[in-house]
Amino acid sequence: TNTMTANPLTFSSHGHDPTANGKVHPPPTRRWYRQKSFVTCCVAGLVIGAGVGQHQSRCDQNVISNGRGHSQKLASKCDNNKGTAASTTTRSSRAYKTGQSPKYIQNLAYDTDPGGDDYEWPRIAWVMSFPNSGTSFTMRLVQRMSNITGASNYGMECDLDAKGSNYPVYERSKEGPFYSQLTKRRMPTRYIPTKTHCGGYTTNSGPERYIHTSRSFMMQCLTGNRLTPEFDADGNIIPARGKALYQVEKHHTHYDPSLVQRAVHVVRDPFDNIVSRFHLEQNVHTKKKDTEWLERFPSDPTGFQAWCKAMDDKVRKEEEESRFIDDFLLKAFDGVPCHSEFYRYTQWHSLTLAATLKMRLPALILHYERFEDDFDNMYEELFSFLELPRDGQMTEFVTGKKYLDYFDNSERRRAMTLVKIMSDPETWNILKRYDTYSYSDR
Repeated sequence: TNTMTANPLTFSSHGHDPTANGKVHPPPTRRWYRQKSFVTCCVAGLVIGAGVGQHQSRCDQNVISNGRGHSQKLASKCDNNKGTAASTTTRSSRAYKTGQSPKYIQNLAYDTDPGGDDYEWPRIAWVMSFPNSGTSFTMRLVQRMSNITGASNYGMECDLDAKGSNYPVYERSKEGPFYSQLTKRRMPTRYIPTKTHCGGYTTNSGPERYIHTSRSFMMQCLTGNRLTPEFDADGNIIPARGKALYQVEKHHTHYDPSLVQRAVHVVRDPFDNIVSRFHLEQNVHTKKKDTEWLERFPSDPTGFQAWCKAMDDKVRKEEEESRFIDDFLLKAFDGVPCHSEFYRYTQWHSLTLAATLKMRLPALILHYERFEDDFDNMYEELFSFLELPRDGQMTEFVTGKKYLDYFDNSERRRAMTLVKIMSDPETWNILKRYDTYSYSDR
């Protein structure tokens, strides 16, 4: 692992060939992105950027970068299929465009499923979301309004058979994903909306745990758990207490990436998203009856700010010593409550874009707030993309809380400046709508 200065680029679409003569050339008519100090991790030919700079990156030899925050070697040794690296970069040069609705963004780098026309049905379509960004409503919407079951990486929230085991979507893949409501709803015939948090990033952890490469992130997207009945020493299933028939145990799982054929990428306002994560912590400690924690961090703006400060103070020393975080980024952390949460949030969305591109997945960008101000169009776009029937029960969208008093305007400006510093151009393209408190160009 090396630490260096690098430059993820978004190439011009005006006939310029960025790979001419095997070198990276700046677009002739476009100014390169503003100078920003950042850190990259170069692992197995992939470069993950924490910001955007002006200088050409080098990871071993012949590396070209795209706007997804990761790079690919031109050398064929980095890809068993010759030409894949070059073709991927070319196809991703303009990976997003606006559809009929000005708020609708779809990944057009790949417009067909990677498995092709002959791939079996039904097919896995990830619903990818940073935790507490609207996953539950999105999954509930598609299942109720289509009357088909969805799926999940996480067996703990899925149906069990009579013996206490999960129902895998594919018999050949016992490691998941698993049907979530098979006993309530119809079997899907086309795409199966499948929940994944891609690791989920627990709070209260330092950079050595929350900073990922594109590969480690993608592996987290494929990871989950399954439940099986627990057996005694004689091989008999152990009966459970209470309503359950059997006692079950949890196993960590990991399935093949080739099972995934599409993706829905859910995005939520970072301020609302992070406050919601605080409230999730509240719920966890409430269930534990942890009165000391609850008194220290009450469920209000004061408690939230105290929680942010405790978390930031806990990881500050590790951040200062981290090989992944430079002085410029450390300075950008100042004045941002829960700065490590904003780091996780921005990195998560950047790596999600990189993962869907690397896996060649058609992907729909779904901004959660559109369910409130553009429900009909959002519903139609989502159901068309997933090829879902529209014969279920209408689901009412209940407007989520707006936590305007949890951050002051200065904190919001500083937070969005941090998000922009860490974003490559395409990540910023999906997050800049939340930059309503800064003075940057939009």
